[in-house]
Amino acid sequence: MREWFGDGGKPDPRSQDRADVCSGRLSGEKCPYNYLGHWIIPKKIADTIRRCVELKNHLSLRVEGEDKLGHCECCNCVLSLKIQVPRQTILNHTNDAEYAKFPPNSYHPHFKCWLKSESYETTKP
Repeated sequence: MREWFGDGGKPDPRSQDRADVCSGRLSGEKCPYNYLGHWIIPKKIADTIRRCVELKNHLSLRVEGEDKLGHCECCNCVLSLKIQVPRQTILNHTNDAEYAKFPPNSYHPHFKCWLKSESYETTKP
């Protein structure tokens, strides 16, 4: 759990809000970077993702609209997993080059990336 959630060992309480942004559950418009198609990844990465998904299911971490979450084309993360990761853990593991790949919040009139919005709440390391 520490590997996935960080030292706090707990999922982020905003996971549903995050999922709603990515899936468009409330707005009716999913994030254009939420890719729902097939995804080819190396076996080692697939095994890690599978282990985290099994843990997520074991902990009964579910959000509404989870079936509308794919992977993020900005960071290549599985969104059903990333939405559960605490903000500080994400910020601690996202360098400036990776962070710059996310769209600015002025990118779309109805869409504001939760990762960018949350990162403004604290100083980006």
